[in-house]
Amino acid sequence: NSLSILSMKSLSTAFMPKFLKEVVTHIPTLALKSMDWKGAIKELGPLVARVGKKSLEEDCFESLQRLEIKNLALTHNSCENNYESLSTEDRVKAGESVLRLYFTQLRNSKGLCLDLRPRHFEYRNNTLVFSPNNVWLAFSEDFRVGLLNLYKGFYFDNDELFETALKSIGLTKNLSPKEDEELKELFRKHFGPGDQEEVVFSLEHFKESFYELFKFFMDHEVALDKDFMFLGVYLVGLYMNLESLNVPLNVREIFLDVFSE
Repeated sequence: NSLSILSMKSLSTAFMPKFLKEVVTHIPTLALKSMDWKGAIKELGPLVARVGKKSLEEDCFESLQRLEIKNLALTHNSCENNYESLSTEDRVKAGESVLRLYFTQLRNSKGLCLDLRPRHFEYRNNTLVFSPNNVWLAFSEDFRVGLLNLYKGFYFDNDELFETALKSIGLTKNLSPKEDEELKELFRKHFGPGDQEEVVFSLEHFKESFYELFKFFMDHEVALDKDFMFLGVYLVGLYMNLESLNVPLNVREIFLDVFSE
């Protein structure tokens, strides 16, 4: 019931690192009520333990290095964000590198750094420098692959793959064909309008579209995987970062560049 959900939320936020408490404020309350908090709390224990060490553990750091993300350098040293001093051209380049990092990390079965807030980034010498902290999480393999296929279905205009991905994540169970179409439209709206070639990221848009998605899940009693909360956290960091850059970005081109190999 709603009481147990809210008490579960209160219990979990009490143990949340400062970073997660800050980010969760940007996730609609309705979405938080829909989450599998029992599953999330199991993940929070190890996550909190890792956050105690500020620098990313070496094996995780090396797995990020192996991704060889274009125009992105990793450092163990702290960064001083300098977005405000950048030209529009450099802001675009920085934003493109953030998007490459967001998408490419989803290819890493070993996990990803959840915290993409701008404070961990600095742009210098045509390169975005990223100082990953120890907020490291591995999505379940089914969820990770399903999410990747959802993005691929959207950006490669493959409706069949898009549909299959929604099913594999468990989002279309018990839905009628009409409701299924409604859900697909909500996801398209969440990813962004039109051809995705000039997207200016806004936390307000994220909150509105995330709210609509989770209202649909609540109304249709769709059970959500615990990884949805952590995906929300990952997305909030992305939006905080790209909103602070405040330039139009060609998201489609970046995605196709990352996944064209």
